[in-house]
Amino acid sequence: MTFLEFAQTLPEHFSDQEFVDHLNKVIDLRALQNLPPQQRQAVFDAAQYLADFMLLITECKGEQQIIDGTPCVTYRGPVIANVLNTPSGVPVDCTQLETLGVDNNAELLSGTDV
Repeated sequence: MTFLEFAQTLPEHFSDQEFVDHLNKVIDLRALQNLPPQQRQAVFDAAQYLADFMLLITECKGEQQIIDGTPCVTYRGPVIANVLNTPSGVPVDCTQLETLGVDNNAELLSGTDV
């Protein structure tokens, strides 16, 4: 499955597990863990480019969301805790490599102002 097919066939409403299962049809998420660092970096570069390009498309089409003067990005997939979104001093949760972030949302978002 390609990313375009992913977008065309992802249901409007889905669970974390359904999202991950669908994404696994595009790329084997567990196999990413076994890539050498250089290849993981290449996948990261591609994913970041795709995210940036999608943001540009949204902006150019006038579809971006602005809340209180601040651009916001909508994300509906499972939350993966990492160094960029976890408070300082909180240890990394490597169990996410097994769960693929499924069912993390409630725990990670509890007590936060989202």
